[in-house]
Amino acid sequence: GLQPELAERLRGFRRVVFLDASLRNPHLAFSLLDGSPRRTRPGSHSLSPAEIMDLCFSLYKWRPEEAMLVEIPAYDCGIGTAIT
Repeated sequence: GLQPELAERLRGFRRVVFLDASLRNPHLAFSLLDGSPRRTRPGSHSLSPAEIMDLCFSLYKWRPEEAMLVEIPAYDCGIGTAIT
């Protein structure tokens, strides 16, 4: 998930693109994020792109007009390499 502090960086941008290393999708995927408000989980330190946009609106009364999520296939997100 994304850190709530990212909401401040969206302020003033009309278009934003979120890049996500995805373990669940083996193919490059593009999706448009709509501007529909969602309920942000109180006290959460890990938010979705849509929740970040909602937080930006709540704090700064600004929401990007266009937002896209690009999921890039990730095959191994483990730490380091095992030594035999």
